[in-house]
Amino acid sequence: MNIVEIRKQVVEFVEEQVDKIVHEEKAKYKLLHFATMSHNLFNFMPKLSGSEHWSIYKRILRDRILSMNNDYFLTFNYQAMMRNLSKESLSPYLPAIIASFHFGDRTGYFFPIIRENLNVALLSGYAGEGLMKKQEETDKQVAFTKRFYPQSTTKIELLSYTSKTLFFDMIKKINEGYSIMWFPDWTDKYVNPEECVEVSFLGRQIYIPKGLALFSLMSKRPIIPLFSFYDEEMQPECVIGDIIQPTGTMLKEYIVTATQKLYEQLENNLAQYYDHWEGWFNIHRFTTGKETVYDYAIPELNHKNVHKYNINTCLFNFNNNHFVMNRVSGKIIELDADMFDKLQQKQFDTLPNDDLRVLYRNGILVE
Repeated sequence: MNIVEIRKQVVEFVEEQVDKIVHEEKAKYKLLHFATMSHNLFNFMPKLSGSEHWSIYKRILRDRILSMNNDYFLTFNYQAMMRNLSKESLSPYLPAIIASFHFGDRTGYFFPIIRENLNVALLSGYAGEGLMKKQEETDKQVAFTKRFYPQSTTKIELLSYTSKTLFFDMIKKINEGYSIMWFPDWTDKYVNPEECVEVSFLGRQIYIPKGLALFSLMSKRPIIPLFSFYDEEMQPECVIGDIIQPTGTMLKEYIVTATQKLYEQLENNLAQYYDHWEGWFNIHRFTTGKETVYDYAIPELNHKNVHKYNINTCLFNFNNNHFVMNRVSGKIIELDADMFDKLQQKQFDTLPNDDLRVLYRNGILVE
């Protein structure tokens, strides 16, 4: 049996696991993450149908599981994976800010870094004990990768986003020859538009924190976009995007231009790899957080009504509370246990007219 066949069998096994996970999530209404992802897809890629969202959700879950399986990495052809990368092509730009994105092969980013013997400070959302634990996990991943490149002297150190001295910590690392690895497509909370630059992304306006572009300009170091995707045989390939140089420009102009260029490159890659990107779980946090207003019709309620769900309705539980969501508009309604149970059982005729009107007005029910 060849390596490709082994990899195929591993993928098929993980896909079976994912089917079981999704089945359990549906049965227990643990669907907040799916509903959030689906709403973002409706907003940013409206040509995709709601049923396609499940395939994307399963693909992302599958890739997450694979990215944590070191044995899976033993099946890769590393020369093919990094045929477009070499230290010689990057060396004129180092140290740099490496802008990476949450595509399927997340841990695969370590391989080109370690092969090319680069030292990297990786920005993390963790702090305190969480950061220490994440550093230990990273050290294990680095040690595993060095099995393939035993001569590598690469060091990967984590820096916390929450540190009050982050800017100075990054400058120190740059001066020590470290590159900074930054994931600009993720945030743990809604961004503050006043601290961001507004950019166009997939036909929408979003707000991206200024930090990456600002640090690039102030440190006079370029931004190197780094992407990693799985091909049709689930073999990853790392790709360097168009390098963004902080030269001959004013502060505000560069922040806007650099951030827009970075997201244009992300958008271009999503044209082919939209089902690889974990950012669908998170992209709403780069918006204003305001719901889109939809005008749903409320029928004249009487005994002749035949109520049914809007096909894009999603019931879910979170923190022992019950909710229903219109995945298109993003409208979420909290429910008491009795109403949640009736919606589960589709006992719409037992609901008071006032409740029915709320459900119709928000597009949860349709005639």
